[in-house]
Amino acid sequence: MRALPLLLIPALLAGCASGPAQPVDIRLSPSLLQVRMSDGSFCDGPAPASGAELGWSGSFTGCPWAYDYALQIDPGTNPVRFVAEAIANAAGGEITPVADIVITRPDGRSFRFVAPGSRDRTGD
Repeated sequence: MRALPLLLIPALLAGCASGPAQPVDIRLSPSLLQVRMSDGSFCDGPAPASGAELGWSGSFTGCPWAYDYALQIDPGTNPVRFVAEAIANAAGGEITPVADIVITRPDGRSFRFVAPGSRDRTGD
């Protein structure tokens, strides 16, 4: 019976050690940044109705975490890509913009992603 309290100590400590969720993956379209968090939740960063050609920033919506984000679209993208984007848009599709994304927690820790197709590039 004395062993039971000792077995509970690691479980209790593990519960105390868990911190805020971390961004683990992104999806980016010309109108929305969506981030999957380590706890399975999703956070959205919608683009403004206008003025998002070079990027946008703000705080996530529909998310249990109060994280900020800044998205910068690469203006020097290959000209062939612009043609492909125009064709995709005319067909009702979208091509992921080439972008650099930084997500920042309230404590100041940042996570960097590069689109398209990126996971956390922070390196710590």
